Amino acid sequence: MKPTTPTIGMQACASSLLTHHGYDAATKTLAVTFKHGGTTYHYANVSPEQYAALTGADSIGKHFAAHIKGKPDRHPHTKLSKEQQ
Repeated sequence: MKPTTPTIGMQACASSLLTHHGYDAATKTLAVTFKHGGTTYHYANVSPEQYAALTGADSIGKHFAAHIKGKPDRHPHTKLSKEQQ
C-alpha cells in the first residue's frame, strides 16, 4: 500500500523562489511550490517553530534555502505529481 500524502492548504507568498507554502502540523509536513517549474514538494520533520520562523522571515526563500532545502538527513522531501498538487 502506497503511503498517503497529506492534503495541505497553500497560501501565496512574495518570494523570488517560492509561489506558495503551507503546513500540516499533524504530520509536521511543509509544502512549498517553486516559482520556476511550478512543482510542489513536501518536506518532512518541520516543527511548528520552524514553520513560524519561515513565515516570519524577511525573506521566505532565503530562510527556506538556508534551513530546510538541501538537508535530506533532517528534512527529506517528496516531489508531488501533477495529480497530487
